Amino acid sequence: MPEHIPEHPIIDLDLKKIEERARHVLEGMPEIYRFHTLPHTEAVVAAVRELAQYEEITDHEKRLVEAAAWFNDLGYLKSLAEHENLSAFSSLIFLMRLGAQAEDIDRIEQCILAKQLGHEPRTTVERIIADADMWHLTSPEFLLWADKLRKEWSAMKGLRFTDVEWLENNIKFMRTVRFRTRHGMEVLAPRMEADIRLIEEMLAKGETAI
Repeated sequence: MPEHIPEHPIIDLDLKKIEERARHVLEGMPEIYRFHTLPHTEAVVAAVRELAQYEEITDHEKRLVEAAAWFNDLGYLKSLAEHENLSAFSSLIFLMRLGAQAEDIDRIEQCILAKQLGHEPRTTVERIIADADMWHLTSPEFLLWADKLRKEWSAMKGLRFTDVEWLENNIKFMRTVRFRTRHGMEVLAPRMEADIRLIEEMLAKGETAI
């Protein structure tokens, strides 16, 4: 009989150091960014923690997806384009220096890349962060988050929208969003639908100013 080879012991990630690193980078983001800021990342992390409570994942997996949430937008410091890839690379470098296990580094990278529009998350942790990244669409402060994104696009991309165009574009985008976790489908999706109805009522009444 072959000798049993024990599995590698799980070494928990140092979330405190990961959070400190993320905060340091995000606090240095150019002021031109209005949406992709530290408060946005904090909101994504909070959403990840909420969603993870309702999924059958291990404590270690919860730490993996929380680490990914802290890293998820760090690539914006380098470039607006390909920011997910840059965020994943940033996590790779820092986690290697931190001494994280290769498998953990890969899973964190895959979580970050799972946020890309048009990408289909394959695992539970990937579905969690993909849903968490859309949390702002379900927030009571959705219109404020939307206004921050509008200003960021105006400054970064030179995109200009009338109030009506902006609200209509938000509805179109929200109609494409599909939550994949249980909590996302049961709780967040109905909240997003309520926000869509709010926008539709605003447009019907001509109340387009945010």
